[in-house]
Amino acid sequence: MIRTLARAGAIAALLSPFPAAAAAKIECVRSGYSAADNALFDAFVAKGFDKGDTKAIIAPIAARAQACAAENNWPSGAIVQALFYQMASLAERSVIVAPQLSSADMAKFEAFYTKNHVRLRELLGPMIEAQMTGEQRTMPKANEIELGLLIIGGGLPADEKSATFVGKVIGTRLMAEISAEKFSQL
Repeated sequence: MIRTLARAGAIAALLSPFPAAAAAKIECVRSGYSAADNALFDAFVAKGFDKGDTKAIIAPIAARAQACAAENNWPSGAIVQALFYQMASLAERSVIVAPQLSSADMAKFEAFYTKNHVRLRELLGPMIEAQMTGEQRTMPKANEIELGLLIIGGGLPADEKSATFVGKVIGTRLMAEISAEKFSQL
């Protein structure tokens, strides 16, 4: 999914005629979609981001990001970050819609995420940022071990299904955060 997004973002940036200027709020890309686009997004969320049609939802998001850029005089690089930001939002929704954790464990997860946010960003951020540019990078083994120990130490279930769910939620949140930061720096 990230590789497809990187390609689409690069194309959107190249096609954008907008000059660099003060960036308006990235949230513009979260609204303004047609009913058909919203239905497409809902179908994507229902299937899950790893099973949904990522290519189908990129076009309306890219179009909306370009419209936001025109309305707000964004620099062309902002379009790419807005695209990633909205995709991360939809991806998180698609994970959360079918939680693999009980309500009590989701509450533990939220506390875990808040408490360990900085370290999670240090462990996973470089890999996520690399993937956003189309580079395939794996997490160093030491980081994998530390992440696993953090999850177990947070009182979260350690089975593969739960760990995968936790990883997806963390990854999508960090992708949105990284995109918003990069957007704000343009």
